Amino acid sequence: MKVDTHGHFFSREYLERAPAYSTARPERDPFWRDHMQNLLLPDPTMWSLEGRVEKMDEEGVDFQVLSMVGPMVYFDDAEAAIEMARISNDAIAEACHSRPDHFGGLACLPLTAGADASLAELRRCLEENGHWGIAVGANVAGRPLDDEAFHPVYEELNRLGLPVLIHPMGPEGAEMLGDFFLISAVGFMFDTTAAVARLLFKGILERFPDIKFIAPHMGGAVPYLTGRWESAFARGGPHTALPHPPTHYLKRVYYDCLGFQVPSLRCAEEVIGCDRFLFGTDYPFHKSMTPAIGVIEGMDWTREVQEDVFHRTARELFPKLPESGG
Repeated sequence: MKVDTHGHFFSREYLERAPAYSTARPERDPFWRDHMQNLLLPDPTMWSLEGRVEKMDEEGVDFQVLSMVGPMVYFDDAEAAIEMARISNDAIAEACHSRPDHFGGLACLPLTAGADASLAELRRCLEENGHWGIAVGANVAGRPLDDEAFHPVYEELNRLGLPVLIHPMGPEGAEMLGDFFLISAVGFMFDTTAAVARLLFKGILERFPDIKFIAPHMGGAVPYLTGRWESAFARGGPHTALPHPPTHYLKRVYYDCLGFQVPSLRCAEEVIGCDRFLFGTDYPFHKSMTPAIGVIEGMDWTREVQEDVFHRTARELFPKLPESGG
């Protein structure tokens, strides 16, 4: 069985209406409007399940966990953020309810509307829609995930022991990455890396140990930079407030294996270990799921380890997964 923990789905209504709103980071609005109007909305695979199950069957993927991505619902108008969150979450829930043998869903929260609104939407999604966890941006309209405004949400996520997918949004300096797909190839990876680093060094991973954070795209550059983080910790300073060195916390995070090459995955395995590796494809942004499968199958892992990565570790996060593929 193969469980894709990193699939995407949007509400068509969201894509049609969201460009009218300003994000809480207005200098990025032109990028997001272009992204929604010219990339996502014209592509039915982003907002329709038609043909998706057939594509999954054809490529050997049994189940997919759906989430939305940037600009999420991080609008400066609180009411718009709340409404767009409901619309987006209901669309994912409807998709999952239509084919529960193939799909589970993660909710998005209107974090720019405040903790109370976010907690209300979280409760609604868990109790009414049956979402399995949440997805957050690696930054919230430019605010880091360790911002104290988000701590009440983390307290509830920690109490519930929920999975939280950290998806890149685009980092500071993204205006220099407009060519050659560098926003995706470089900027997104930096965004994820910076988010994990801040959660680690600010003590969020220590304070909220029962949140099951997922860093997609193999954690960005986390495996490659871990040695530098260990060195910074050893030198002292603010880092010494943590009771454990960085690797201790990084081994608590889950990572999908979407790095597109075996050597990168070997680096991640050597630094972090593969106990919390997941299978993820980023479909439909990547139109084929087979490259992600090929990298995992290209590792010199036993069948037992492959099965852990393809589906068994995902069950630690998503206990409602069906026992076998649809």
